[in-house]
Amino acid sequence: RHDAAGNIVVPDPKGPVVAQVCKTFVHPQSGKLSVVRIFSGTIAGDTQLVDASRGAAPVRLSGIFRLQGKRQDSIKSAIAGSIVALARLEGVSTGDTLAAPRSTVVMPTVEPSEPLFALAIRPKEKLDEAKLSQMLARIIDEDPSLRVGRAEFTNELQLLGNGEIHVKTATERLSRKYHLALETGQPAIPYRETITGSTEVHSRYKHQTGGHGQFGDVWLRIEPRPRGHGVTFEEKIVGGVVPRQFFPAVEKGVREALLHGPKAGFPVFDLHVTLYDGAYHDVDSSEASFKTAASMAIRDGLPKCNPVILEPIVRLEILVPSTFASTIVSQLTAKRGQILSYDADEQRPGYEKVIALVPQVELGRYITELRTASQGLGTFTWRHERFEIVPDKVAQSIKEPALA
Repeated sequence: RHDAAGNIVVPDPKGPVVAQVCKTFVHPQSGKLSVVRIFSGTIAGDTQLVDASRGAAPVRLSGIFRLQGKRQDSIKSAIAGSIVALARLEGVSTGDTLAAPRSTVVMPTVEPSEPLFALAIRPKEKLDEAKLSQMLARIIDEDPSLRVGRAEFTNELQLLGNGEIHVKTATERLSRKYHLALETGQPAIPYRETITGSTEVHSRYKHQTGGHGQFGDVWLRIEPRPRGHGVTFEEKIVGGVVPRQFFPAVEKGVREALLHGPKAGFPVFDLHVTLYDGAYHDVDSSEASFKTAASMAIRDGLPKCNPVILEPIVRLEILVPSTFASTIVSQLTAKRGQILSYDADEQRPGYEKVIALVPQVELGRYITELRTASQGLGTFTWRHERFEIVPDKVAQSIKEPALA
């Protein structure tokens, strides 16, 4: 066996200890077990070890066990060639090299592949959110190819892995092993809305009660901006018809109203709003009244600006055997994909690399479809590219986002 530097590790029971964690188990009651393969030396209860993969961090042994099914038999020592379990090695992960102090030997590891399937996940009870974070850390300790992350635009908690079965098995293990009730589903598609036209809109909010009333009057100009420029706000008030202290309230009202668009209730982006006129009352005007007036103006004005829905477009780089490449291209075309290139892969003879832009909504289970079409040999990488206007036929089927 060779280490990461290519040097031979001699399997000598009397030599310096070199072992590698090949599997991790976390038991709800007894804690963590690290299954190690010993390449050199002998490990006993008093053996001094360091984690060579993490800067020679000291490792404290809490027992050595031989595993036989679910049974754990305590043993005093294990020599080179053995596969044993070491108890409660905190801070040690699968793939780490355990070695004698001052050792420079580090065994090679296999880097987990990039995740290809995501599942939205959350506890049924909000009180279990902290417990869920702890349990997710445990199953990732057991299986480093799993990932946990927040979605780029929706901030949705997601569990990611190598495929649908891989991820769903992990969630079932969470429920069964740690008695955690979960809600899972396909990740939310981060649709957006924008406008393609301009308008000017007037809104007055006036409310009279027994005491002070409320009064806010604004004129807003709403204009589209190029894709990706977000929401901007400015004021062009002349003569103090709206006092300066109310400008932040107007902007806040504008931005809050833009959280739910007129087409399907998705956030509105890529537009410019100008406050250019208005009126106020010496007694009744307040920040709250101007904020309300601005929100009313946006809600009235957006439907007049030819609103449209935007969908996220993903850039796919697919690697597939040449035999199946034409099938994959047809598959992508059926998903409204735009093929950018289709060439032989220089690093893998007999494989083709297909690069395409595809709507994210079409890719929920794409890794399963790709593997089915390529006998399990195809794979891909992806990243968000941009947002584009949704075709009218597709837009009609898009539902409003569920309230959290």
